[in-house]
Amino acid sequence: MNSSRARTDAELFDPLLTSNQVAAIFRVDPKTVTRWAQTGRLRGIRTPGGRHRFRESAVRELFTATEELSAEIKPDPIVIASTRSRSLT
Repeated sequence: MNSSRARTDAELFDPLLTSNQVAAIFRVDPKTVTRWAQTGRLRGIRTPGGRHRFRESAVRELFTATEELSAEIKPDPIVIASTRSRSLT
């Protein structure tokens, strides 16, 4: 089987997600997803009406990369001191 044909078949069955759906997955604003598309961080498709659609596989790739990056970056624990004064009664 021709590899370009296989890729085309895979793309045919790869669901397209809206900016709102992608935003819900990443817990960001839909405008952030649009900016990701404009900067090339997330590959997308423009509809004739100018809307963005994103292949589920591309969203999964970005999500996995983001998860791996966040696992590598471990923030220092933050110690929160109480500002209340205790009464000594």
